[in-house]
Amino acid sequence: GASRTRPLGAAGGAMAHVKAWMALLLLVFAATGSAFVRPSAGPGGPRTPRVAALCMGRDFYQVLGVSRSSSADEIKRAYKKLALKYHPDRNQGNTEAAEKFQAVNAAYHTLSDPNSRRQYDLSGEEPAIESVDVQSLGGVGRVFGAMMSRLGVPIPTSISLAVLETAQHIARGEGGVAADARAQALPFCRAVDDRVDRQTAKFYAVTVDEATLQTGFFIRCTSASKDKFKIILFDDRGGVRFQEESQKSRDRSCTAATLHFTNFDTYRLADPFPTPPDEDVPPIFTVLDLLQPSRVSVGSEPATHLLAVFGDNFIGSTKFSLVVLPADNDAAAVSELTTLDSQLVAQREHLSEFKSEFVAAKERFEAAVAHLEAEAKRMEESLQARDAAYKSFWQSSQTRYAPDGVHPPPGEGGAAAAGGAMAAVRSAGTGVWTSLSSGLRGLVGER
Repeated sequence: GASRTRPLGAAGGAMAHVKAWMALLLLVFAATGSAFVRPSAGPGGPRTPRVAALCMGRDFYQVLGVSRSSSADEIKRAYKKLALKYHPDRNQGNTEAAEKFQAVNAAYHTLSDPNSRRQYDLSGEEPAIESVDVQSLGGVGRVFGAMMSRLGVPIPTSISLAVLETAQHIARGEGGVAADARAQALPFCRAVDDRVDRQTAKFYAVTVDEATLQTGFFIRCTSASKDKFKIILFDDRGGVRFQEESQKSRDRSCTAATLHFTNFDTYRLADPFPTPPDEDVPPIFTVLDLLQPSRVSVGSEPATHLLAVFGDNFIGSTKFSLVVLPADNDAAAVSELTTLDSQLVAQREHLSEFKSEFVAAKERFEAAVAHLEAEAKRMEESLQARDAAYKSFWQSSQTRYAPDGVHPPPGEGGAAAAGGAMAAVRSAGTGVWTSLSSGLRGLVGER
């Protein structure tokens, strides 16, 4: 269900502006209502510009020395170890250690919160827009959010605290996930059709045996009514390990989300947040920026895992169908998917390198167009002055030699005829250039 961004025409560009401004209004409304999940400055305190620069473009998982599939507890243990190593009390006067300490805190600050971690996984950057707490929006805010959702604006939302606390109680309870009545057993190859209220969750227990670990599997959730939801996989202590937001399918027939636990790499193309079109480059340069790895792991040991479907609508409940299936590694599509994803990743890198070359070529093209337009203007001014000079010359000659209004013989009007022909040529040439220029501008993505 990966979406694609296409070049915007005049109407599409205007709609993108409208969506962006309406989304901004929703976020401002949420902020004034304390509806954001706002992280504090973190245990490392406010970051200096140098530390902020060090964090920019850094992989927070590498900063903490963990993998993208690490659990919340694994991230916490790695953070404590590094924070102790680089703590200022142990490294007095060591500027490098102090900067690393703040960088470690910045990484943990983002990855320790499941909502900001999910946004970071999608964009590769610290969330510029914090998750919206839908419960805190109030009736008007939820109606406005629902309108934005219908327009296709992917407003980031947070998982409610009640759901996170319930997951911890289930995972840490006596007998574990399988013994808790709040977690319904979800057998393989049997679809479950269910409904979940807004900002609540339905919990399921998924038992993975040794054979399934070897072949791999995937969890897929769909909503024929196009409701919004998240599928969440928790670790053995009830912390959020993975979450996937629903997206509209390419044919717009449903919303869907999939967690892949396969033996081959998979990628997800996230929905972009609507922003006004970039005037410098066409959309093709940004489409693949949100292509991110989506293959996850549940470890190497058979176990029962806690899964939840979280109702993410602004208004109303979510109807969904949930299924867990073993991966068919012999399917011809596996090889095709691997090849296509590899090609897209390579194309993303190529476009990233080609972008500067394109911008430079576009600037040269625009400079050439401006130069040619200046030449055309100068030529037109000269030709107009020339026409005026001919007219003055003829009038002067007529006044002097034919004061009684005797006009020159037809043969003597050749200069005027030549001037008229020249005007026709200029007019035709201008039309050809206008068509050519418009075509070239369309090719380079000007809107």
